[in-house]
Amino acid sequence: MPAAAGDGGARRALPLALDLGLRHLRTRRSRLLSSAAWAGLGSVALGVTAMTTSMALMSGYTETLLEKMLIGGALIVIPVGQPEGVDELPVRLAALPEVEAVSRSLLVQGSLQSAAAGREAAAVDVHLRGVEPRLAGPLGAGAPNDLPARDGRPGVRLGAGLAERLGVGVGEPVRLVVLDLHRGARFRYRTLEVAATFETGFALFDREYAVMDIGELERLTGGLPFYEVTTGSARSIDGVRDELNRRLGDDYLVRDWRQSSPGLFTALRVQKWALFLLLGLIVVVSTFNVAAALLVLVRERTREIGVLLALGASPRVLRRSFLIAGLAVAVGGCVAGVAGGALVAWAVSDLGLLSFDAGVAEIYFVDRIPLRLRPPDLAAVLGFTLIVTSAACWWPLQRMRRISPAEALRFE
Repeated sequence: MPAAAGDGGARRALPLALDLGLRHLRTRRSRLLSSAAWAGLGSVALGVTAMTTSMALMSGYTETLLEKMLIGGALIVIPVGQPEGVDELPVRLAALPEVEAVSRSLLVQGSLQSAAAGREAAAVDVHLRGVEPRLAGPLGAGAPNDLPARDGRPGVRLGAGLAERLGVGVGEPVRLVVLDLHRGARFRYRTLEVAATFETGFALFDREYAVMDIGELERLTGGLPFYEVTTGSARSIDGVRDELNRRLGDDYLVRDWRQSSPGLFTALRVQKWALFLLLGLIVVVSTFNVAAALLVLVRERTREIGVLLALGASPRVLRRSFLIAGLAVAVGGCVAGVAGGALVAWAVSDLGLLSFDAGVAEIYFVDRIPLRLRPPDLAAVLGFTLIVTSAACWWPLQRMRRISPAEALRFE
């Protein structure tokens, strides 16, 4: 008996609106109310699952695309003219927090063609990336950039997709053509040997990039090298870039790969939130089920409402109790929807369900898209759902304003 008294005291200690709202949900007298409540909960869960999954998909795609692009070097530092102390620049950059490596690089455009005997193949336009030897190259999957010359032919590392387009394998010769704009606008020709291939999962790098020794590429093109700064993570790029701009001033131009494709990431953000609003219509429709359940609840409790009003209960407290009941259905749907979205994200990511072949990867730039749930995305989904549900509960609660105690006590 003492335990029972304690439970009753705990219930009486609850605010009246909350206590009444919980009692509304615990009732088992009405099949109609039960079916309407379950329909509301299920429809909200379906809408939240769809929104959560879509947000995880867009966040995962955007972050994966950025991570793949940063394989080529998170930040690029380009000297403007011939500033003083440029030779000591790598040491100064490496001393900064969040900076993992600094290397000299060169990027020019050219064309490659198979030079194997008896093989005719069209030339392919490529991006030639000059890297320092003996350092782990960002496009070589961490392999040292040792590309020694064999039989007078410098080595070159090709993207796996590029090697397939050229129809060449390791050890075979390729013909390089580049334009030297710095010494008279002349074409330069060189025969190279495929030393290795690399695969990053980023279609642009795998299909269009070739890596060779920076010294050899400088001799061919006369191009001006820049410095690549590799950061600890993609999230630290903005902070490192701002610090570099502050320390280096106007003598150097600091850029990252996102700045080379600003329209792409802007389009992805617009698409993400457009998809959010589009799938939010599912949640808007589901709120009609919640409103219907609340309307049934108000109608079935009309006599009880009259009794409480006659006993002096505040109409505002009664309206809040029914609002709590409606929001409880929405919260249950949110919890179930987030759990469903998390399950979908786990299955797609761990099982690799969004993996593409080379043709599709060329369209989406990446060969695999993981789904990633982010707290800001979840907050946006839950906030939107609760706001829309609260608005949908407004109409059923207005019916209570027209209920008088005398009419409610005569209600059957």
